[in-house]
Amino acid sequence: MRKKHLTYLAIILTVGLLITIFSFMKKDTVKNFTADIDPNPNAIRQYYYNSVPGLIRAEKLDMVKPIHKTFDIPKTNYSLKLDRIWYNSRNVFIFYHVENIDQVAYLGGYFTIDDNKQIKEVHPRDLIGTSTEKGFFFNNNFYSFLRITPVQSINNESDQQLIFKPILYLQDLKYDFDTINIDPKDIYSEETVEEYKLNSKIETEELNIDLYALEAGISYSKIYFTYKGSDLEIMYKIKAYIITDSGEKIKIDKSPILIDKDKSNYYIEIEPFNELPESFDFNLESCSVIGSESIQCTIDTSIVSKDKGIHTIKMPLDRSMNTDIFLETLQFKDNHVEVELLWDMSNDKSKDTVLEMEYIFSSNQKSLISNINNGHINAPNIVTIQNHFGKNIEAKCYLYPITNDDNIRLYCVFPLEDWQETEKIFISFDNITYSKKLSQRFEVLVTPA
Repeated sequence: MRKKHLTYLAIILTVGLLITIFSFMKKDTVKNFTADIDPNPNAIRQYYYNSVPGLIRAEKLDMVKPIHKTFDIPKTNYSLKLDRIWYNSRNVFIFYHVENIDQVAYLGGYFTIDDNKQIKEVHPRDLIGTSTEKGFFFNNNFYSFLRITPVQSINNESDQQLIFKPILYLQDLKYDFDTINIDPKDIYSEETVEEYKLNSKIETEELNIDLYALEAGISYSKIYFTYKGSDLEIMYKIKAYIITDSGEKIKIDKSPILIDKDKSNYYIEIEPFNELPESFDFNLESCSVIGSESIQCTIDTSIVSKDKGIHTIKMPLDRSMNTDIFLETLQFKDNHVEVELLWDMSNDKSKDTVLEMEYIFSSNQKSLISNINNGHINAPNIVTIQNHFGKNIEAKCYLYPITNDDNIRLYCVFPLEDWQETEKIFISFDNITYSKKLSQRFEVLVTPA
């Protein structure tokens, strides 16, 4: 009996030890991967301030409104509490927390208007918290926020009710809750936009950038500037970051909007400031432009037999911006041929200007006007494929999404009969894009307009 008792005791201790170890492993995983833990209650508010640009100014202007709705989560001892809402022209932020829980709780749902027509349901896995921190644990509660787009422009003179349907996701479980009615007049007000002058220029041998104005809203800001390159270039992306005199840091990696093509005037929308700066450092890393150069490639159809399979060619076709363009492979199938082109970037890592290709358009899209800009810019990287008679060949062109190096790989697929009926294939690229590495920092003074 004593031996049997000791055996049971050993089993109980072993199970208890495993449970303890698993518990600590689970808590560490939650903490390190998805959320933060801090015993200081003020850290919760600081988490929101760090995660939601402009929230401090929005609170000062009484634009963040209370909700105070509580929902019991069925068959658990958890409860969902919707705390506050900030509804502005760009985003809706719903701040919430779940009580008595030790796991990440994803708030989702959708908005409706009076007719109860569902506008959009949101699965919140990528929409709560930030990309690196999904939320915040404190005192057995999980705190986070849902960020979604507003339903529509709210008419304060209308009697329509805004309705929110909360949905909560806990691991693989989904919980639907009753809708809540929100009077738009209670949560939305037109935000003021303050205007300032900027007076800062950067000049190099290849370009001139002049920052001349700032619009500082509560939910967004806009920086206006002129860009003039060494050629007839159109800027389509800028990478930079701003550090204000109060220490705020704002990253920029997006396409600017062209206002006036003749004057080369642009603006770029950035995150709002928590505190309006008197000055900031503008750290310009690179800008990407649509240039006026072209790439011309000629392929002799007699270079290989038309046997099925992949033929490795590795033949140089053209050179542009210190980059060699190669015919890498040809692949023949039953009814089509695939051409692989390689932009060899191996020698360009130290160059200030390098070719890049994020988007491509076929020749039948030449008249396509970019909807991103108001300046009627032609689409970049237009691919035209012709036979030796000058007739266009209809082809599907795509960029290979995953590479093990920095090289660009482009594939063009077209009917085999087009290859067989011509002596040469001509592939041209117009409006090619390239990036300029700048690494320039300059101080920008902010003065009232």
